[in-house]
Amino acid sequence: MRTNLTFQKSDRDFQVWEYQVSHGNLLIRSPKGAAGTLPDTNLDLLFVGVDYMAVPRHLHGVELLAPSPDEVRRVETVIGKPTPMNHIMILVSERQRFPVVAVGFAASEKDWDIFESPIEHRSQFRAEP
Repeated sequence: MRTNLTFQKSDRDFQVWEYQVSHGNLLIRSPKGAAGTLPDTNLDLLFVGVDYMAVPRHLHGVELLAPSPDEVRRVETVIGKPTPMNHIMILVSERQRFPVVAVGFAASEKDWDIFESPIEHRSQFRAEP
């Protein structure tokens, strides 16, 4: 099990899995298969401090790229403010480009149950036992 990855590209299928409004956390997950099948880990893309996203629910293969100058201008027009280029990430899936504006990004691969969430584990509001 790898917990932190340098993510660039994966041919796996992903879904918008969870969004936490209070902190702007977005989880895009490629879930593991049923018991005894591959893949045997979840591949999670976690964006924190999300300001804007234009991402479909299902993505078939994902590559993470830097935005083009036109994409930066388009995002700034949509959100109405200047945005540091390093806060704009482009998810490419099936030759289409989808922007996410976020303060931070992390990728991880875990063998957790598919309903366990890295957002829940990061939240200061989760119920304590």
